[in-house]
Amino acid sequence: MHEDKECFGAGARVRPEAKASLAGHEGKLLPLRLMSGRDIIVMVPAVDSAAHADGYDVYFQTCSEACCRELTVALRAELLGKN
Repeated sequence: MHEDKECFGAGARVRPEAKASLAGHEGKLLPLRLMSGRDIIVMVPAVDSAAHADGYDVYFQTCSEACCRELTVALRAELLGKN
């Protein structure tokens, strides 16, 4: 990302069975496979980060508000098993 371009992000929680796969990856980027089979790149918040303090298991960044909303909706649907 360029510093003169906007970027957007949001945090998410993962299904309990996926939490173990995040261990040891704090502060790093990681591919996350969605139930749909699609992979997205997420950041696993560091233990001392605001995202971790807010209870997020992963954080993702997008280039537009619309994309951020769409990805948030898709992740919520996955957590509820609605895909």
